Amino acid sequence: MNGQRVLNHVPWTLADAVGRLRRRELSSVELTRAYLDRIDRFDGRLGAYVTRLDDDALAAADTADRALDAGGRGRLLGVPIAIKDIIATREANTWSNSEVDRPEWTARRDAQAVARLRSAGAVILGKLTTNEYALGGPDPGKRFPVPHNPWNVGRTAGGSSSGSAIAVAAGLCAGALGTDTGGSVRVPCAFNGVTGLLPTFGRVPADGVVPLAWSMDRVGPMARTAQDCAVLTDVLTAAPAGTERPSTYDLTGLRVGIVNATLATTDTDPAAVAAMDTAGAVLAGRGAQVSAVTLPRYDQTVAAAVLSLFGEAFDAHRDLLADHWGEYGRETRLALVRGAFVSAADYTRAQRVRALVQRELADVFARVDVLIMPTVTIGAPERAGLFESDVLRHVHTFYWNAVSNPVLAAPGGFTAERMPIGLQFVAAPFQDDLLLAVGQAFQSMSDHHLAVPAEVAV
Repeated sequence: MNGQRVLNHVPWTLADAVGRLRRRELSSVELTRAYLDRIDRFDGRLGAYVTRLDDDALAAADTADRALDAGGRGRLLGVPIAIKDIIATREANTWSNSEVDRPEWTARRDAQAVARLRSAGAVILGKLTTNEYALGGPDPGKRFPVPHNPWNVGRTAGGSSSGSAIAVAAGLCAGALGTDTGGSVRVPCAFNGVTGLLPTFGRVPADGVVPLAWSMDRVGPMARTAQDCAVLTDVLTAAPAGTERPSTYDLTGLRVGIVNATLATTDTDPAAVAAMDTAGAVLAGRGAQVSAVTLPRYDQTVAAAVLSLFGEAFDAHRDLLADHWGEYGRETRLALVRGAFVSAADYTRAQRVRALVQRELADVFARVDVLIMPTVTIGAPERAGLFESDVLRHVHTFYWNAVSNPVLAAPGGFTAERMPIGLQFVAAPFQDDLLLAVGQAFQSMSDHHLAVPAEVAV
């Protein structure tokens, strides 16, 4: 396929892109150019990309086309992917949206997760904007883009993987990598209407990722569908070639627990409650047994996660803070110094709570196979600093960062203002494949994940 064509639109799912490339209905160069064209057209308003790698991407796409013409079948061969800018890549420095230059963090090299994408044939389009060090909020006074929600540019795009979620939602890449320490894959997925996986802790290597909290940081895929995330997960976890996934979605006998009664507040958006009810009914319609479940020690566990995050983040940054205080953004400084007030006794108690809850959750998952709960019980609010706003009490992600369980974030519906609402599907540790299969079953019976923001639908 050497002729030059201009694609009128890009495939909206990664799986579709893989299929069309393998059937040679389009070339990787054509697909890569189409994404670069969309970035030209839309990213000035959205702020998803902090670094573009156009020339490197087109060269990689040309190499992929030669391999495809020769019968190559890499899982991601020729597929354009983008990377959150706290995950190292060899073509560009990793700035983490910060003016602070720590050479071992900004150095040009491939994180292990990126190396696995390349080995599968992925084309790296560029680096995606984040909050400073995955912690502070967007700062218009810095040289980095401010992310904007494609469903409404006046609304927040969520946490630190906001650039990844925007790029997927707006069709600026086929899939993306994000990271999640307190909800930074799942909240942007909820606010931007895309799908993402928080894998079992340790399943995806975090080597080459700028640290936030060493005992909680996880790298996860973000894409339009659970099927897309499954493809990316197989690559990121180095699953054996030929791994089979179900093509039918009979859920007979699956035990599903609905967690919502203790999470709703008086100002919970009705759409969040409706999304929970609908998800339970949809899965029950495919044979699942649905019951109500209460999570053990919810408030204690959230507190343990927050204490651990701030304590470990301060440990990672305290030497730099002393020498580069003014180079950190205001919100980042305020967040990091909270860790200075976490005592050894506080931190130790938090780890005891985390271990206890992990054991108690084993009892929960002896009774159910999958839990469903809200991600955030409101749609995306107006842009505000996450730690200074009233948003956090609606966010229900921190609990799962305290333990090792995998969590799939998936679109569940829309508010009356046409802003996406997200759900979390949770399984026992190392049951990621079950979770992805349930997500695919749910999405085979719904279409929220296929909705595209009107501004970028052309």
